[in-house]
Amino acid sequence: MLRRIPRYQVVLDVVLAVAFVALLAPGSIGVMAAGAFGVFSFTTSPVSLVLVLVMGAALAVRRLSPGLSLAVAWAGAVIQMGAGVGVEPGDLAVAGVVYCTAAYGGRLVRALGLASALVGGVVAALYLSYESGRVPIGSAAFSTGEWTAYATLVLFLLLCAWSVLLASWTAGRLVVASRASHASRSAQETAERDQARALHDVVVEQERNRIARDMHDVVAHSLAVVIAQADGARYARLVDPEASDQALRTISTTARQALGDVRILLAQLRHSSDDSPQPELKELSDLIEQMRSTGLTIAFVETGEPGAFGTGQQLAVYRIVQEALTNVLRHGDVAHPVDVELAWEPDGVSVAVRSRTLPDPVRPPRTTTGIIALPVLPPAPATSPQPVGHGLAGMRERATLSGGRFSAGVRDGVWTVSAWVPFAPATRPVPRVPVAGAEAATGPDARSRPLTLDELFPPEAAAAGTATLGAAVSPHRTAAARGVAAAARRAADDPPARP
Repeated sequence: MLRRIPRYQVVLDVVLAVAFVALLAPGSIGVMAAGAFGVFSFTTSPVSLVLVLVMGAALAVRRLSPGLSLAVAWAGAVIQMGAGVGVEPGDLAVAGVVYCTAAYGGRLVRALGLASALVGGVVAALYLSYESGRVPIGSAAFSTGEWTAYATLVLFLLLCAWSVLLASWTAGRLVVASRASHASRSAQETAERDQARALHDVVVEQERNRIARDMHDVVAHSLAVVIAQADGARYARLVDPEASDQALRTISTTARQALGDVRILLAQLRHSSDDSPQPELKELSDLIEQMRSTGLTIAFVETGEPGAFGTGQQLAVYRIVQEALTNVLRHGDVAHPVDVELAWEPDGVSVAVRSRTLPDPVRPPRTTTGIIALPVLPPAPATSPQPVGHGLAGMRERATLSGGRFSAGVRDGVWTVSAWVPFAPATRPVPRVPVAGAEAATGPDARSRPLTLDELFPPEAAAAGTATLGAAVSPHRTAAARGVAAAARRAADDPPARP
């Protein structure tokens, strides 16, 4: 039976068979060289040529059909023994044929190859010992020790034949085992990749479900309140302006809270993959003690009065300090103390971590692509920068998602990481007007209050279907006025709701 093998293997086997015949045929360069150096003395009979051709044919189909190759090799051996020829160059092909039966043959062909190696070794030993002419004859050979010498010769020839044939067959089986091991390893790696991909899909699906739950909890309630208050303000505007104004204030407060919750949710989704409790700022002392236990000398200073801090902001400050101290432990000079400063400000908290960098002989200069230089620290051209990792980008993202700022840089061998996180996420302010009865003022200290519906859109103008903005309203609020006017016209045109 022919095997399906690549075409290049067929061509390669044929080329090797032709080279085998050309090199070992009677009268060839190989045979003459072997005879000239006294290595072997081969005959140049036609039987030798036929034997080389037959063995070359066996080599040509050794991988295409190992069983056929074995049969051709046995045919060559029968021709050789029938002609009474001794060892020939073509006999070298037998080892290759036996190897291919074990490496490329099926179960039956492998068994036939092993049997051929065992039986062929015995046949070769008996034939060669007989051809040597040393077969003892008669009972007198026992007394002279000829049978002992003959048995020793047969045993020696048998061991030589088996060492060649069985070694070839064993080598073929080892190749099969190696291929099977490689295939098993490849299949295992494929299965592991599929398992990892499936696990990733499960994790992604779980994360999607968690995001959906969190977004529903954070946004759905706030939007429901906003819709209800907006509908109430729409119908109560002409009846009870004070209730309408209160509804708009409720909408503003609810929307601001929802925006802050969404910002915190996005920050948590970016940096957390489970529902486990997140660390708070009160656990910062535990973190510092934990880092001190690793050998760091940390000087912690806290100034100011703590203010109301959200969970997302506390997590951001905690993670920034944690990552900064971890970078010091990995890349900084742990022999010098590390300064950690936490300063409470009226609108937020500032945190700074300062450490010494390693001297130049210990850490060679490296580029600082991606580092954000501190605005208050001028660049130092002769300083070796601290190595940059993925932690800087993560710290910057945490500060940015919390509505704050982040910076990192080095000066005079001191690596500084600083961040500012506000008490609440930054939101767009509600339009404001000067307080009634107060003098007009400008600037950040000007007293102001939220813009009411009556001031933005007078009731008498709403009844007439027209509106003009007062002098206190700046031109950029015109779009808001147009929206309120449109809502008022729709409220006037709509029939009253049935109870």
